[in-house]
Amino acid sequence: MKITILFLGVALLTEVAGAQTKLVETSTLNEAFAPYVVGSIQTAPGSSIENYMAGVGLESSSNHILFDVNGGYDTANVTAGAGHTGTLQASGYYKLFGRLIVGAGANWVINTNGFSTSHYINSARQSFNPFIGTGLQFRKVRSVVSYQLTADDGIQEQIKFDWNSELALTRHVRFIVPVVVNSYQSGPLRSLGGRRVSVTQAGAGVKLMF
Repeated sequence: MKITILFLGVALLTEVAGAQTKLVETSTLNEAFAPYVVGSIQTAPGSSIENYMAGVGLESSSNHILFDVNGGYDTANVTAGAGHTGTLQASGYYKLFGRLIVGAGANWVINTNGFSTSHYINSARQSFNPFIGTGLQFRKVRSVVSYQLTADDGIQEQIKFDWNSELALTRHVRFIVPVVVNSYQSGPLRSLGGRRVSVTQAGAGVKLMF
């Protein structure tokens, strides 16, 4: 996993260096209303298996705007306080100076005990989570960090960051690196003697654009 993040870091530094010596080019990551499918494998501390994620979405990216709507399913999403989860998410970002990304979004997370309609209808817990984010985009690399705001959340006193990066290998194939860091209260509130838990999930995957 460290090698994967290092590889992405080198790619990002290469893009930054190149941006200093040439005019801004149209990014390979810019596509007008492109549907996609995505899949990844992540670590899952405390779980007996890795976290497998699969999802679909619609992305629209121009020189100034980035908009994304997606849905995904995780098998061991320990940073959400449970194993199986379904997530619906929408986000919008504005690109300043063609490189700096700033924006916000929200997601709806449904914690289930398995992949079935009944588990979604009678879910163990549901959370609505707005977030703000910032990042950088270059010709082939995009990296965005988001911070989850307090809202109608089933997990007590959580502090959560998502770091999502992608590298365009071709116009239709992207290598992705999702990293999630979450700190939350396990059991009673801290003021009542509860214990704080910190969990990190990291992985790699592929995003296919159509």
